[in-house]
Formats: sequence, C-alpha cells, structure tokens
Amino acid sequence: MKRTQTRSAILAAIGASIILSASFASQAQDADILFKEDFSEPINGNPNPVWSWNLEEGKRDGMMLGENDIYRVVEGEQFVSHRKSLRMNFAGRNDLCNTCGGEYLEVTSVSDGEACTRADPDGYESYVYNLSNQFSTWNIIDSPEGQLCFNAKSAKEPSIGDAESSVKVGDAIFLPNICGETGTVGRNIDRRSDCDKAINQLDGVSSKQLDFGETLSRRFYLFIPPETVLPDVTFKLGYSTWQRPGEGFRYSTLKISVQRDLTLELHTPDGGKYVRSGSSLDAFTVPKDKWIYFEEVFTRESSADSKDASYTLYVSPIDDLDREPITHVDNFVLGELRGMSVGGNWQHMSDVKGYVYFDNIVISKSKVGQVNRPDPVTH
Repeated sequence: MKRTQTRSAILAAIGASIILSASFASQAQDADILFKEDFSEPINGNPNPVWSWNLEEGKRDGMMLGENDIYRVVEGEQFVSHRKSLRMNFAGRNDLCNTCGGEYLEVTSVSDGEACTRADPDGYESYVYNLSNQFSTWNIIDSPEGQLCFNAKSAKEPSIGDAESSVKVGDAIFLPNICGETGTVGRNIDRRSDCDKAINQLDGVSSKQLDFGETLSRRFYLFIPPETVLPDVTFKLGYSTWQRPGEGFRYSTLKISVQRDLTLELHTPDGGKYVRSGSSLDAFTVPKDKWIYFEEVFTRESSADSKDASYTLYVSPIDDLDREPITHVDNFVLGELRGMSVGGNWQHMSDVKGYVYFDNIVISKSKVGQVNRPDPVTH
C-alpha cells in the first residue's frame, strides 16, 4: 500500500541525519556518478562518465543544440566557479514552437528564384520553413492555382545552424497554419505546436545499472529570468521511465504548473499526482531570478516480490539551507529503469519567449545534495 508523507512525517520516515547534515551538502562519490555536466567543457555525445547527451540532429527525442536552436551553452550566466550554463530558448528553431501546426510537404520545383510545391496557399501563414535547410524561413509570394510558391532568393530568417540558406528540389518544407483560424494542435485550434524536439533523453541508460535495493538520484539547478514568458500550461523539467517486467511503462514527471502561478506539479512513479498544497506535495512556488536546486531520489524495491520502493523530492533556492524534502512516497514497486531526461517538452496556448537555464547536473547512485559553496551567487 502506498504511503504519502509531508515534511513533518518525512523527518521520521527517512531520518533526520539525511536532512539535517552538518555540512552544506553531501556530495555523491565519483564512483557512483552516471552523468555529470557543469558546461565548463563543450557538450558532446561521449559517455560522461557512463551516460551521455543524445545529440543526434533531427531525431525526435534528440537534443537540439546550436546557435539559434532550442539549446545552447552560453557564457555569462554565472553559477559556482564557471560562467557557463545550458540555455533553453523557447523561440528556438526560428520560432517554430510558436506555430499552430501545419502541413509537411516538399519542394517540387525551383526556377528563377522561386520555389513551389503542390498546395493551396489559403489558410497558411505568409512564410514556410525549409526543414532540410536547418529551419530557414522564406516568404510566400503570389502563386499559380494549385501551387504554393515562395521567394527562394533571400531567406526571411537564415538557417539556425552553419548551413548556407538555400532551397532545392526535394527539400522538406513546413507550412504553418494560422493560429486561431486554421491551426490545430491536439484538436484545439488555439494550441501552439508541441515543442517535442526539446526532449533531452540521455544515451546509455540501462536497466542493468540499477539493481534491487539501489538508489538513483537526479540533481540539477534551474534559473528563470524575470522577463521570460513560460508556456501557459506546464513546463516539464525532467522525465524518468520505469517498467516492471511484463507490465507497461510508468513515468515520473516533474513539471512547473505555469497556469497555477509557477507551482510544482509532480507525477511520481507510484502513479500518484501531486499539485499544490492540500495534497501530499507541500506547495512550492518556483521563483524567478534565482537559481533553484532540484533533486529526485529513487530507491528500487529490495526484491522482485517486494513493494518497498521509495521516491523523495528536494527543492529549494540555492541560498536556502533548509534541505527538508518536499514530498516522499514509499511502499510501491518502482521497476526497472528504462529512460532518463533532463529538461523536457512543453505545450502552450499562446506565444512563449525568452530563456531558462540549467546547470550543475549530476545523476548518481547516491544522494548528491546541494553544491558545496559558502557564497551563493544569483543570476
């Protein structure tokens, strides 16, 4: 039977010695670390030290990394000893995430600086995306009946990568619908396109890396500038995927509920959902303009026949020494580890803009704790 606990009960359940440690943080041992990223070095797809980022360009679940793409390592966002962090750009891919669905076609002809495809131009925005040219955009021009043509001489917005902006026959193009008129995403005409290409699944994750009774911890820091316009439904901070042999997948998702004033929303791996106060999740409103510490600690059941797995969530501003967990659930079956991400996709009803930043990510086989620093620095 599942048991949920708030802060007062957790002190007895998991031990005050874990929560009220004399040191500022109990750091994971290097031998326990599966993944570590402080962005002091360029991101690559090599194991770091066991898992790595998924950097395969164009893959649905890949990490979209580049100058004007969804993700970019930037300087000047000070945290700890480095001045680099991972920036998530809500208007990445030349603002593709703010479109409202559309049609995927291909260029059938290019002549005299005009490119055409077989489509009726009615109901679309005044530009197209060339997906084969790193999301460069091109203005639609007057077109013959039964065709949609666009200016192929000069791009409205250049490609987001290092490719020269160009158009050729066979290029895959995307024709954005008009939001609020013809755009339909998830059967809602006002929905913006799901930015599903922002999912950072990590490579190298294996069920063999977490046996019965073992622990997995995911620690990261998040910064939201005050001017950022977040998705107006939810903003996902990370996924983990679990499966008991012979059963379906179980997902644990940590999200910021934007429509509830930036309070946390949590789907725990025992199947529970906790939102705001009044449930077993103590309400936590994520402040802007300050680095926030997040850590999730998963402990597997002790055997195949046991139901004694647990999940604990810690959240606090970087300068807050209070390290009591926000919530703790136990007495359930977690199952085998199948997948892990840092950051996630978003869905929204109106335009989003601006950035959020991630830093000091550690995934370990023991609790990590806060970065040990006597002088916290905000953004």
